[in-house]
Amino acid sequence: EIRTSLQAYQYWYTEYRALSPEMTISELITNYPFGEYLKDYRTTVDQEYFYGPGYLLLPILATPIYVVADFFNVSTIDSVFLLFNTLVLTFTCIILYFISRNLFSSERIAVSTAIIFGLTSFIWPYITSLYSNPLALMFMVFSIYLILLQKNKISIVLPLLTSVSIGAMVLAHPQFIMFAPFIFIYSLFELRKKKKNLIFFIIGILLIASLQAYINYDRYGDPLNFLGWQNAPETDTSQPRSIEGVYGFLFSSGKSLFLYFPLAILIPFGFYYLFQKNKSLTILLGTIFLLNYFFTAIHPAWYGISYWGPHRHFLPLV
Repeated sequence: EIRTSLQAYQYWYTEYRALSPEMTISELITNYPFGEYLKDYRTTVDQEYFYGPGYLLLPILATPIYVVADFFNVSTIDSVFLLFNTLVLTFTCIILYFISRNLFSSERIAVSTAIIFGLTSFIWPYITSLYSNPLALMFMVFSIYLILLQKNKISIVLPLLTSVSIGAMVLAHPQFIMFAPFIFIYSLFELRKKKKNLIFFIIGILLIASLQAYINYDRYGDPLNFLGWQNAPETDTSQPRSIEGVYGFLFSSGKSLFLYFPLAILIPFGFYYLFQKNKSLTILLGTIFLLNYFFTAIHPAWYGISYWGPHRHFLPLV
């Protein structure tokens, strides 16, 4: 019932926000009663195969905002929707500042990086939503920063925090599991000369992987099932994949990456400059970007709709 309500609320918000973008959440609830929408939604859901949102970490981290808003007698819904991804974007900018300062030993570059990402991030159009992609991206960036911190430091806490951050990335958005192996390999490479750090990092990964496997088994009956799709009834509703998006992202007159994010033209120069400072990190970011690029480009809905493409995920970061 809770999972059904969460999913219904996400659909209700997306549908009626598009119809009445000028309304606040409270006004939407008044004009488009959620209770009636939920009642109709229940009749369309096969409860035997319904698992609700794949993300788990977002509602947990959003709870403190809800509690504080309730304590001060402020609209809890408005507060959570307005503040959550705003805070996520803020923390991501702060992490990027420290990453840049660590890499380039330059306050100017660090500040510029944080400001450019903060102003150009595609999180902004969704700042009042509860999309979990920005949260997963934040933990991915944080795990990279924690690895960089261990370059000249023997520690127990940092490698454990790194593994927790990688796990939190997947808990925030299950599809980020496709990036986890590359971050894991990068971590092993960077920590290879620090045996203590490496051992505790591997221990942390094993613990986090066990927890994730238990969650998957508890929700879907399969420790390797991250999204629940394998248990759903077989229906042929998918559109065929094609390579249209591979060149469409570059040359389309309406969906080109350079149209939505002109700074993308600087990516080759940025990669070259970063490669001079940290070759392994450059390879990691390049691999993640290309994986996400092609994964999205061959998707039937590569051109947008509600799909998060590489122009929203990684272009500002790179």
